[in-house]
Amino acid sequence: MTTPRTAARRPSASSAASVPAVVEGDPLRWVWLALVSGLFFIRWWQPTEGTALGDTLPIALGWFLALALTGWLGLRCTGWRIRWDGLHWAVWLLAGGHIVSGLIIAGTSGDRRAAVNLIWEWTSLAVAFPLLRSALPTIEARREWTVVALAAVVTLSAYGLTQRFVFYPQMVKQYERVRQELDQLEQTAASGGVADVQRMQKLRSEMLGNGLSPHMLSGSGRALLEGRLMHSSEPLGRFALANTFAGLLLVWWAVLVFQTVQFWLSGREKHSQLAAAGNLLAVDQNTGRASGTSTPDIGKPLLPLMGMVLSLTVIGYCLLLTKSRTAYVGCMVSLFVWTLASRWKWSLQSRRVVLWGVGCAAALGGITLIASLTGGLDRLVLAEAPKSLQYRLDYWRSSLQVIRESPLFGVGPGQFRQSYLAHKLPRSSEEIADPHNLVLDVWANGGLLALAGLSWLVVCLTRSLWSGAAQSTLPTAGDAENSAQVPTPAAIPLPPSVSESGVPPRPARKIPQPRVLPRKAPLEADITSVRMNGWSSPIRWGALVSLLSLWLVEGALETPLLAFAVAWSVAILVLDVILPVEAIRPLSWMAASLGLLTHLCGAGGIGMPAITQLLVLVAIFAVSETPVGTEVNLPKWGSWGVLAGGLALLGGGFWTAAQPVGQVQSLLTRADFAKLPSQREQLYQQATVADSLAPEPWERLAEVLFAKWRSNPEPDDADFQRAVVAQWAAIERNPLSFHTHRALGMFYNAVAEKSGRKEDYEAAVREMQVALLRYPHNAELQADAADVFQAAGDTKLAATTARRALEQDDVNHAAGHRDKWLVERVRKRMEQLAVSKVD
Repeated sequence: MTTPRTAARRPSASSAASVPAVVEGDPLRWVWLALVSGLFFIRWWQPTEGTALGDTLPIALGWFLALALTGWLGLRCTGWRIRWDGLHWAVWLLAGGHIVSGLIIAGTSGDRRAAVNLIWEWTSLAVAFPLLRSALPTIEARREWTVVALAAVVTLSAYGLTQRFVFYPQMVKQYERVRQELDQLEQTAASGGVADVQRMQKLRSEMLGNGLSPHMLSGSGRALLEGRLMHSSEPLGRFALANTFAGLLLVWWAVLVFQTVQFWLSGREKHSQLAAAGNLLAVDQNTGRASGTSTPDIGKPLLPLMGMVLSLTVIGYCLLLTKSRTAYVGCMVSLFVWTLASRWKWSLQSRRVVLWGVGCAAALGGITLIASLTGGLDRLVLAEAPKSLQYRLDYWRSSLQVIRESPLFGVGPGQFRQSYLAHKLPRSSEEIADPHNLVLDVWANGGLLALAGLSWLVVCLTRSLWSGAAQSTLPTAGDAENSAQVPTPAAIPLPPSVSESGVPPRPARKIPQPRVLPRKAPLEADITSVRMNGWSSPIRWGALVSLLSLWLVEGALETPLLAFAVAWSVAILVLDVILPVEAIRPLSWMAASLGLLTHLCGAGGIGMPAITQLLVLVAIFAVSETPVGTEVNLPKWGSWGVLAGGLALLGGGFWTAAQPVGQVQSLLTRADFAKLPSQREQLYQQATVADSLAPEPWERLAEVLFAKWRSNPEPDDADFQRAVVAQWAAIERNPLSFHTHRALGMFYNAVAEKSGRKEDYEAAVREMQVALLRYPHNAELQADAADVFQAAGDTKLAATTARRALEQDDVNHAAGHRDKWLVERVRKRMEQLAVSKVD
């Protein structure tokens, strides 16, 4: 009898023909596949939201190294086979639009550091796409990639559940303990001794050392922090935002759902065919007619099915706990698309489709009930949906105003937030970094060229849904791809004898014969000679090494990281056994990709490399079997060009981005821990030299110089002028930021209070007015500006600005934006200014 494990591990005819069992030739092929795998999966292990700051630049450089290695491998064989089709052009247009817009910012004005960082990130995407496609030439490779990815997502989901039910409660208890002791010390500090004061300072330092900002220790900042700690418990995985994590979970949950249904239907089909074959073969030897024996016990694949259902439960439960409404909608869209296409193209019985729909709905309802009973979900998830939609409508309206300023090339990558704040509506809640809409995000950051690439990508997916689904059939015994040696009634001649049990003889298992490729074969054909199964697979080792490489980032081998690596390795072993050997059908990937696109229409993420590469990978799986496109074999000189291009990109990315960003981050970190102001000043000056594009070192230097001038009993105008020069240098490197103009206005206001010079007051008023133009609906900024205008003697302008500050504060109170509320003493001062008489 065929066991579930044997059936799951049995290679298909096509995979046996295309994937040899031996490794011949250059071992660099194994290294190349491991490098490509590691560069892809490492995006999932560290927060991807810091891309504009340069946090993920080493990964981009890794792709350039992989490109150079591709050229070198091409020289060792006959070249590199590249497939050109609509999907290829779509991805390159999407990346190219962002690159062109970034180059415009780098050559003109704007936050050029963020633009340059994102130029290299989008270039790495353009490089990664053909490499990923070349790394997945066979069904075996795609199955191996799917196993590793699903194991990673299952492990991330389990880690997210641990965050929700273990880490977060511990964090809340620790905060409550420290906060309670700190409150008691603050009440008795006036009458207490030196020991109480020292203990209070130590507790504050401990809270700041755990990542809290000073404003979170009191007032509205404390209320906002405690509200988040007590009521926000969404799992984040290794990301920084729950919505980003939900996008990853959505794709693989949908794919696993479709694979589970496909596997079950395939098992039932094979079961019925084997049963029919058994009845036909169970004949009476004397009469030659069927003896009427019962259907033989051929078994059901319960172990793989149970494993897939368990994996689905873990991923789905974690997805529910993210409370991402857009991800929920994306799941519904993917399920609808897959069900509709399956009913239409596979000619499934309506009753079966309805039964599966009811079963999926019941399963989702059960998981939702469990999540509600355990406190993971509450009524606000649905009750707050209209408010969340209203917020997004506000974001989109303001984003359209941003696009109107530069509809052709967009505002450029990394420039959206500064441009958005000038158009932000008064009732909007967040100072968002992207429009929270796929189309507006691409248009605003990459212009019409990137928008054309996104549109063509959607066309490729929908066209594949039309043509690919038409070619897809349920995996049955007649499929060439899934030939598991199952006899069919129409093709089985009656044998001369049968066993006593009436079960037909088990067909011999076909063993794939070793195939030795020529020493000079195209790279993509040469890659197929690499063994993809077991722990000899470079895909597994590349992904695992990418996780362990976080030691270099985090500086030590931490217990959670080691446990994560072990759990992931175990998940790979289990899924490798339970998942069927057949590749997941393109229709499943198409439905998952449309679900992800739906999610991105209401959430940010397309500018984050982890999400963009995930979309590209799903598109490769979805469009890979469509018979469109042209294959080109690069000649030897083309391989030299690939090698030179990879090395040039590697050097350019290192010298213009990775090296200066790394130096600045190191210097700023050292300055944060420096004890003397003079040491901080020196380190900040070194940081300004290390990176000529970054505005942050100049801002930090200006703050130190201004503090030095202010703390001097006899202020030196030279120190003040140096602070002004440093602040102007920061403004030149980020001209649309309101922070820099606000800080400069406060500098001039402080010096005017001491000097009494009219020109200092005028400079303070001018800078505050520019800051208000950059961000007109900020209550705190309006309050600061009203104070400056009052100090300069412009009572009318001060009263008008104070009234605007109060109106904005009222809007913030009505909308519940606690982090935007004015402090009580500031509000009272604004009320006094608002009713002051004009001289």
